[in-house]
Amino acid sequence: MKRLLLVLLLSAAVAGISFSLQAGGGISVFVPESLYLHKQGSVSVETNFQYSIGLSKLLSLPIGVSWDKIYGYTPGGTAALDAETTPWFFGDSVMGYAMANLHLPISIFYVDLFGGGAANWNASLSPVGQSIESYLASAAGASSVALTSLSVQAPWGYGWLAGAGFGVSIKKFSVDISATYRDVRSPLTISGDYYGLNSSGTVITSKQTFKPTGAQVIMRGISVGLNGHFSF
Repeated sequence: MKRLLLVLLLSAAVAGISFSLQAGGGISVFVPESLYLHKQGSVSVETNFQYSIGLSKLLSLPIGVSWDKIYGYTPGGTAALDAETTPWFFGDSVMGYAMANLHLPISIFYVDLFGGGAANWNASLSPVGQSIESYLASAAGASSVALTSLSVQAPWGYGWLAGAGFGVSIKKFSVDISATYRDVRSPLTISGDYYGLNSSGTVITSKQTFKPTGAQVIMRGISVGLNGHFSF
């Protein structure tokens, strides 16, 4: 039954294909998962530009790019790092995406359901030293640690996004409010040296090296935005 419904839905969407073009942009608030689940990190303002190719009145293929300065990158990729909920990084994200969008008109109103893939460039990425030191201190059984070196590289990542929107369309103009969930991960190369300290600040361990394999930088959360579009 589910397959039959999917076939019928796709058949209706591509029926009477007639290509159309739409361009637009918007502004949204990105809420990282670390904030709404663990009260760590902060919201940020995101801008985006989108270009859409309409295949029919119901189906279109949006492609776009968004920019954001995010404080909510968490580590992952290994069992120990996946359990870490405090953001380890902040930086500039430039994310490109390509999606499929199902457009359901209701008089002058409409509902959009969309999803697809994303590629992300971490244009800048800075570590939050306090968060990393807190993690290392816990792992070393020390009151605190002193990082003597730290190297971080995670320029590119990829993942997916999906969401829904509700809007109003008047002639060639449309405005909508949308909510989008994303899960984008970048392979992370991180290494550093540190010493464990006791509560009085005395060194209690020899120099330790931190260099996990298979680590990732995770950008995951929800953006809520206001968007405008113009149809050609």
